[in-house]
Amino acid sequence: MDLVKMSVNLPQSVVDDLRAIAAERQITLTQAIKDAIAVEKYVTDERRDGSHLLVQKPDKTVREVVLLR
Repeated sequence: MDLVKMSVNLPQSVVDDLRAIAAERQITLTQAIKDAIAVEKYVTDERRDGSHLLVQKPDKTVREVVLLR
């Protein structure tokens, strides 16, 4: 796989969130970005196919996540 170096401009709050995710999962920032893109791609593909995103809470209640974009 060829690697491409990219430069992005992100708000500090997004960078802080990304760093927190990477630290919690003990992964690099690069891996956290790759994982976030993979999740976004999966959710986008599923939504395009008519699927709904559901979250089950520890008490077993289920809620639909509605993305507004």
